[in-house]
Amino acid sequence: MADAFILPEGINLSMTEEGLVLEHTGDLILRGQVPGGIHHLVSHQGDIQLDADYVLHKIEAPNGSVRANGEIE
Repeated sequence: MADAFILPEGINLSMTEEGLVLEHTGDLILRGQVPGGIHHLVSHQGDIQLDADYVLHKIEAPNGSVRANGEIE
């Protein structure tokens, strides 16, 4: 059985020509690939954790940390 997909309050999702933009007040934890790619990740008050390989244009966690358990380009 797959994990539940829950969109919490305070998350903003948008799609640009370059890929997906994820913006959230709290923690962002990504465990798998996103078709079309991820362009920009922002966590305003929390941490960002990446558990796979990603190609990203920009990562921001001004009040937290960024942890990568895969390769980030």
